[in-house]
Amino acid sequence: MKEQLSHVQRQPLPWRENGLTECGLDVAKYGPTLTRAELTEKVKALGKTRAAMSVCMTCWQRAERYFQSYFRWDEELSPLEREIQSARHDKSPLIHELKAIGILIDRHRDEFNELVEDVRVTVPLTSKARVQ
Repeated sequence: MKEQLSHVQRQPLPWRENGLTECGLDVAKYGPTLTRAELTEKVKALGKTRAAMSVCMTCWQRAERYFQSYFRWDEELSPLEREIQSARHDKSPLIHELKAIGILIDRHRDEFNELVEDVRVTVPLTSKARVQ
C-alpha cells in the first residue's frame, strides 16, 4: 500500500486566515499536513532519512532551510522574511496583502498610529517578574 506524502505547514503570517504548506498548497484544501512540532517529533521517532521519505520533498527542503528561523511572530520577523523570499519565486499573495494593509492604514491613520505607540510602550509582564 502506498503511503500518501505529508506536507509541512509554514509558520503563518498573523493576518492570514488560511495557512500554506511549505510548497505553497492551501492547508485547508489539502491534507495531511504536519506542523513544525509534528515534523520534529517524526524526525525524532524515525530519523531524518526515514522521515524525509514520507514528506513532500519541496516541503522537506524548505522546512529544513527555514528551521533555524522559526520563531513566534511577536518575537521575530522570520515568517515575514521567509514569505518575502518565497514571493520572489512563487505566486505569493504577499504583494496584494501588503497593498491592502497600506490601504487600511491610510483609511485609519490615527487609529494605526495610536496602536503602534501602544505596542511600542507596552512592557511584557515577564520582563517585570521578580526574581526570588
